[in-house]
Amino acid sequence: TACDTVFEIAGVGDSESNAPNTIDSCEDYSIGTHRKDESIERMRVRSLDDGPLAVGKEVLVETIVYRAVNTTGRDDPNAQTMGHFFYTSDAHSRDWSYVNTTIVQVENTATVSQLVLSATFVLQPGNGTQAVRLSYGYGEYAIHNCHRIGSYFDVDDLVFEVDHDLIRYPGFTYFATAYGIPSTPPVWNTATYSSDYRVPRCKEYGTRCDTGSSLIAGSGDFESNSPNSFTTCADTPTGTGQRYESIDRIRVFSVNGEYMTSGSWAQIFANVRLPTEINRTIAEDYYHIAHFYHLSFVSGHNHWNYITSRFAKPDVEAAYFTAKFIL
Repeated sequence: TACDTVFEIAGVGDSESNAPNTIDSCEDYSIGTHRKDESIERMRVRSLDDGPLAVGKEVLVETIVYRAVNTTGRDDPNAQTMGHFFYTSDAHSRDWSYVNTTIVQVENTATVSQLVLSATFVLQPGNGTQAVRLSYGYGEYAIHNCHRIGSYFDVDDLVFEVDHDLIRYPGFTYFATAYGIPSTPPVWNTATYSSDYRVPRCKEYGTRCDTGSSLIAGSGDFESNSPNSFTTCADTPTGTGQRYESIDRIRVFSVNGEYMTSGSWAQIFANVRLPTEINRTIAEDYYHIAHFYHLSFVSGHNHWNYITSRFAKPDVEAAYFTAKFIL
């Protein structure tokens, strides 16, 4: 149900045991003093329903950090301390997705200042070994999983296990075990392109439908069978391959792990790619916005129902958006 570093990661740089405590080459850089300047002390991930960590479940990551006691004398004494959370569903691939940012206001006092930063996210399909990261530093405004511009920067990861059975039977295996109800193996369908609808389609009744990693990857001329929309809606032809905005994969599955049926909850994951640079006429502080819609009757394709919207900063190269809805 949870994974906790306790104080194994306390400190920053030379004051931190087994530094830098990251699964890739990202490292701390700090000229500060432990407990007087920025550092990450502890990190914990737990499921919000107190059940096992499983795909489709919402989890909370909590971190205990120190903020600076005094910033007088720094290059920019009035900057803010930023905490950027990232998550990967496969700790071996190290493909980080942006989760959230917390802004820490610096207070120049003589008192040791300890805070708790937190964020929530939904565990998505991937490897059984997953990880979460906090990139934390003074004046570190760029949202990047490993980007340092200042001299007070700490980054730490927490690797945790997601039960393989719960990945195969999202939510339902735990329910069956807890209440003695026999479960049946779910049907995970991979979509194929349908010439009738001009979009990817899972033809079989099941618990999950997945476009796979290549069927809709890219946009415009770089996307197979573009625009993969059975209405007149089409992609904007601007952009180059995976350098600019594109939807690369969509997965839908039942939240309770049973067959997708009318009236039940479903979860959608959309893997997207965002531009690695912005040299356009729009303001650089714009957010990317993804709007989710659901259609319950395919023949009535003009009656889309709005679900929700998700946001991401433009300087994150890859991300995922997720939403829940009722079928």
